[in-house]
Amino acid sequence: MVASKSIFLFLNMSGGEIFVIMIFILLFFGAESIPKVAKSAGKILYQIRNATDDIKRDIQNSSNNIRKDIMDQTKGSNPIKDLKDDIEDSIKDIN
Repeated sequence: MVASKSIFLFLNMSGGEIFVIMIFILLFFGAESIPKVAKSAGKILYQIRNATDDIKRDIQNSSNNIRKDIMDQTKGSNPIKDLKDDIEDSIKDIN
C-alpha cells in the first residue's frame, strides 16, 4: 500500500482524478477491449525497458573499453616522472 501511495504522490494525482481517468478509459475503449489494451501496453513497456537496458549496457561496455584503452596506453609510463625528467633536461640545457 505504501508503494502505490508514493506513486500517486509522485504523480500528484488524487484518488478522484484516478477514478475519472479509469471511467474515461472504460468509456473510450469499452469493457471488452481493456484487457487487450493492457496487454499491448505491457508489451510496449517491456520492450522499452529492454531497449533502455541494452542502451545502458552498450554505454557501460563502451566506457569500459575506453577506460581499458587509456590504462593500456599509460601502462609503464609515469606522467609525473616524465614531466620531472623534461624539467631536469631543460635546466641542464640552460646551464
